[in-house]
Amino acid sequence: MRILGASLCSCLASPPSVSPMNRQDFEACLERLTPKQREILWLFLDCPGDEAIAKRLVCTTANVRAHLANICKTFGYTNGEGESYSYRQDVVQDFIQHYPDRVSPQWHERLTFTQAQPESPDFPGRPLKVNSPFYLERPYAEDKALKVLNPGALVRIRGPRKTGKTSLLNRTLHSAKDQGCHTVAVKLYRAGDDILQDVESFLRWFCLEISDGVELPPNLDNYWNDQRGYASSCSEYLQRHVLGQLTQPLVVGLDEADCLFEYPKTAKAFFKLVRGWSEEGKTSELWQNFRQVVVYATEVYIDFDIHASPFNVGTPIKLLPFKPAQIQTLAQRYGLGGFTQSESEALIALVGGHPHLVQLALYHLHQSPQLSLKASIADATSQTGLYGDHLRTLADTLSQHPPLAEAFNTAIATSGQPVTLNPKVAKQLEGMGLVTRNDVAVQISCQLYQRYFQTHPPI
Repeated sequence: MRILGASLCSCLASPPSVSPMNRQDFEACLERLTPKQREILWLFLDCPGDEAIAKRLVCTTANVRAHLANICKTFGYTNGEGESYSYRQDVVQDFIQHYPDRVSPQWHERLTFTQAQPESPDFPGRPLKVNSPFYLERPYAEDKALKVLNPGALVRIRGPRKTGKTSLLNRTLHSAKDQGCHTVAVKLYRAGDDILQDVESFLRWFCLEISDGVELPPNLDNYWNDQRGYASSCSEYLQRHVLGQLTQPLVVGLDEADCLFEYPKTAKAFFKLVRGWSEEGKTSELWQNFRQVVVYATEVYIDFDIHASPFNVGTPIKLLPFKPAQIQTLAQRYGLGGFTQSESEALIALVGGHPHLVQLALYHLHQSPQLSLKASIADATSQTGLYGDHLRTLADTLSQHPPLAEAFNTAIATSGQPVTLNPKVAKQLEGMGLVTRNDVAVQISCQLYQRYFQTHPPI
């Protein structure tokens, strides 16, 4: 918010818009700056970036950021309690209004595109809001996902970690709700180890998740019968207590279903039911109202009776890497209007079109418009590069699982050539997005991982 004299703008959920500063107030604020602040401000308006300014002035980036925050305060931009907005662009806008020649062409271009795209992007990594402009539509996937609206439908969404599976699930459930269906998103990881490793505890937990999701009071004891068995008791609860009381179809989303693969006994019992409930819909009018979306990162690596597995029936959706045209569309939404076809291809060459890695790059360029994609790619595998945190997280995960790390090192050593690995390990590495797989033969999924892990082996 801008504070000038006794004027105070109200607190908002995003950086508040403010009235343009008049010339007299602007000149007064400019006069109050210290010589050091002016020096940093002139460099900032040239758009070189905090690190470049620090190098030029032989100081730390933290020192530059502190000065810029104080400059914003001098111009009347300050945060209220609990706020943490950056008002740098507002100061630039004031200079564009009163001293446009002081502002670099890069700032003019950036703010032109920012005004066309008013919503500021969040740091990539979490599922996107249903109406987020940074969600890239994939019609082949969205259209197939909506088959969940069919009676007794079973839809399976598969893709490596952070490829947009949960965002697609959320949009699918939102569309189903718009069509009058009840919806429940079940996050299987929330069950915890104690529940996941015991079949009956897990099935009871699942039933409670469903009845809570449709706001029905829990009533497990009336339907759970030791003589009937827990699998049959679970089905009876869903059929009579849940479906029997609902007047509209129920769409259940099972997110991160592959977390159950680490508990084979529970996985076999539960996924046999998942398939059975879908097949019940072929003959039972009540079960036709039970529709399922199963989301998972890797193919099944536990032994399954092919006649009891839900992973070979229903409507499969495999989320694919982004193509150059899709990246350019997304770049426009980030306000990067000058992003070229060749830059899209260079990004694909580095990260293989992996959606999360593409989003990270575009977010990085949006936040630091003075940087070029070429420079970011050259620095991509450094500790301070745009993928530094991501790469260290993968390295930590691999180091905690020696069999995965050993197999991945084997793949790295082939310099991009296919190599045969243990089938379970190959599927797990594929689920992490580290390799692409053709049966048991795998190869490193992108140059980024090849370059980094050649010099930073996880074990």
